[in-house]
Amino acid sequence: MLPDRLEHKSLEHGHGTESPLDRVSPRAKLIVAVLLLVVISVAQPWWLPVMPGVPLSWIHLAAALIALLGVGAAKIPAKHLLVRWAAFAVPLAFVGLSIPLTQGRAGWPIMAGVLVKGWLSFTVILVLLHTTGFDRLLQAMRQCGVPKLLVAILAATYRYMFVLLEELERMRRAQYARTFHCPRRLSPVTIRNGTRLVGMLLVRCSERADRVHAAMLARGFDGEVRVLDELP
Repeated sequence: MLPDRLEHKSLEHGHGTESPLDRVSPRAKLIVAVLLLVVISVAQPWWLPVMPGVPLSWIHLAAALIALLGVGAAKIPAKHLLVRWAAFAVPLAFVGLSIPLTQGRAGWPIMAGVLVKGWLSFTVILVLLHTTGFDRLLQAMRQCGVPKLLVAILAATYRYMFVLLEELERMRRAQYARTFHCPRRLSPVTIRNGTRLVGMLLVRCSERADRVHAAMLARGFDGEVRVLDELP
């Protein structure tokens, strides 16, 4: 049986839906989001603590309130929000658990701070991407003085991430088409096939990157990402 088609869903799932934040300037949203991320990252849990012994400050509570108000103003569907939170919770939990495992009991308060900061930062970025198309966000970054090389890297990464996913999908379909029995459980056969698939994907990625770079140079690319619809 062939695998189901991969659904490539981006973080900017809801861009284009009518919400109050859609009408706000991308530059203003970018600046506010960056300021929030700086405050969330710099503030320590023992600054203005909610209560003694609890690794949570009023600053983070205020940031959480602003983030949740942003979620409401952006009209992010509950299912969309919960799916993204659940997907982000897995790597965040691994990072958080590594702290007490390496530092002992002293690491638990640090882990709590990392989890709170990670969740707040992810929610802020989610609201920003949900209400701002990625292309307009890149324009706003460039107008705010972000180096053009960094903007070009982000644009190429976002664009070709989906191209590589489609390439992986085609390779998986070709592999299933040539194989009568493809066990879904983890086994030496699936591990061997998976490693071959990853190896071939890396080779194809390298070849495609060379072709794309040559095509961009042939079209006069000088490191600056230009768009027809400039921000006012």
